[in-house]
Amino acid sequence: MSIYSDEIEKSVLSCMLMAEDCAKNGCGILQDDDFFLSAHKAIFASMQTIVTHGAIPDISLISAELQKQNIPVELDTLKEIMMAVGSTMNFENYVSKLKVLRFLRGCEDSGKQLAGLAAKKDIDGVYALLEKLRTSAVEDASEPENVADILSQVVIKMDDDRRNGNV
Repeated sequence: MSIYSDEIEKSVLSCMLMAEDCAKNGCGILQDDDFFLSAHKAIFASMQTIVTHGAIPDISLISAELQKQNIPVELDTLKEIMMAVGSTMNFENYVSKLKVLRFLRGCEDSGKQLAGLAAKKDIDGVYALLEKLRTSAVEDASEPENVADILSQVVIKMDDDRRNGNV
């Protein structure tokens, strides 16, 4: 399974270009790290700036904002976003998928960190990272269901093992 989707990223950005409510909602619920591709992050950040200043994003405003910030984004990338077939009716679904992909990227990064800590036999580090992940999953409503519960169970089990001297 891929940890990003060019198509979903373009669909979200396309919807934000097509509809003012999508632009405002997207800027309110998304962050640039929800996007994997650097060009899409930059375009989204430009849209946020434009919306923050009370305007509605369009290609010329986005292009001007990118130039103002000296961020190189290919004109073809902007054209591809304009041509994306995202439907504003599916905007919330696209956003949800984008958030799940961001979560999966975070899981992959955390898995690498956990493997490194386990290889060093750093039980305190493993425990701290799992607790951080559990807290993050509880606070972020966009996380897939049951993640916080699973992480809570792992942290409780590790805590019990530590108290019982099994670690």
